[in-house]
Amino acid sequence: MTTPDESAKDEAAGPETAPGKYEKLADEAVQKGRELLETDTGRKVAEVAETGFAKAEELMGKAMSSDAGKQVADAAKQAQDTGKQILSTELGKNIAIGAGAGAVAGLVLPFFGTVVGAVIGGGLGYLRTITKGR
Repeated sequence: MTTPDESAKDEAAGPETAPGKYEKLADEAVQKGRELLETDTGRKVAEVAETGFAKAEELMGKAMSSDAGKQVADAAKQAQDTGKQILSTELGKNIAIGAGAGAVAGLVLPFFGTVVGAVIGGGLGYLRTITKGR
């Protein structure tokens, strides 16, 4: 934690750039985390986390090497390829932009929600596309 004198020095040096500020905050977070790991509780938490991640990686590897996992990966690849083709069209772009804007509006308007907002926005994107060509 900075003292009032350190804060005054920082302000006198001028505003810190955003990347520099974020790096400083990240370094502080890493340092605090290392200090926590020096305690018994911190070491136990780290061991549990490491064991959990190792098990998750093992299970994910098994799942992805199974027939179902391969099918899911293939389907995801096909969806990605189809999405790229769709977004390269004017219709796809307008629907995607409208859906994104609608989802954001759904966050602000609680009676709609993000899903309904995305559907309405996508529909307006479609409408924009078909009325542009008239």
